[in-house]
Amino acid sequence: GGESALGGAEEDTEDEEEEYDPERPPIASFDVGAATVAVLAAKGITHFTPIQAKSFSLLKGGADMLGRSRTGTGKTLAFALPLITALAELQEPGERLPRGRTPRMVVLAPTRELARQVSEVCSMLATPHRLRTVLFHGGVPYPPQQRAL
Repeated sequence: GGESALGGAEEDTEDEEEEYDPERPPIASFDVGAATVAVLAAKGITHFTPIQAKSFSLLKGGADMLGRSRTGTGKTLAFALPLITALAELQEPGERLPRGRTPRMVVLAPTRELARQVSEVCSMLATPHRLRTVLFHGGVPYPPQQRAL
């Protein structure tokens, strides 16, 4: 399979048996909820890329990490998936968090376009857990962004 836009390794659609690649393990073999696995599978992402596989347990466990990888290898998913998974585990099933509370995760990006891409990935991962994401960037009026807080 090839690389998806999120950097996950896409599964081949042919019926041939895939050889296990320790660099690209199945996402379902990690501590990722079934709803998240399903969301990723719907996007064609069933296996981690090397940076995702190496970072998942470290980041989910709260470790600091500096990762470097080529464009398109899934760095956004590498940091977003373990952090959102950890945040989701902190709330009770079905719990809806109140508006107006302090943010539990803040992601800074150097460009508006990258900020939008990161927001899309985080939103996709947060939705099954009833977590909210909000995108803030320059070039738009302040009032809608203030209300989103």
